[in-house]
Amino acid sequence: MYILLALSLVLILIIAMMLVMNMKNTRKTKTDTQTQSIERRQAYRLYVNNKMCNIQPLYSSSREAAMICDISASGIRIETKPDSLALKSLLLIYFTLGDETFLIEGMVKRNQSVASNRDQYGIKFIFLNSGMEDKLQKKLTSFMRKAAQ
Repeated sequence: MYILLALSLVLILIIAMMLVMNMKNTRKTKTDTQTQSIERRQAYRLYVNNKMCNIQPLYSSSREAAMICDISASGIRIETKPDSLALKSLLLIYFTLGDETFLIEGMVKRNQSVASNRDQYGIKFIFLNSGMEDKLQKKLTSFMRKAAQ
């Protein structure tokens, strides 16, 4: 009888240790995933206040105004009225930074509702020629240096 009791206790301890080890591995995996999601941005991101841009879906001739939230050399986040853009849709984005004007094609990669009458859209730049990319990178770098001073 004492042997069965001792075996039961050993079995309970083994199961408890396995559960604890499994929980530690799960936490580690979640932390690794969070780190990867934070590091997905590979370029400097310039946060902009009250800067407007024009967007024009490639399937439409109508333009609409949007507010720039932030911009990097690889994409832009804009805020506009809800349901104005569809995921994976292609569009032209027209904006100015300082004294430079940019006209870039982009693809809507994500959408997030921020208020009942406002949505934010993450747009990845596509078909960006090297001259335009260099011009944008130089402008962002100059803004970054000014902010660091």
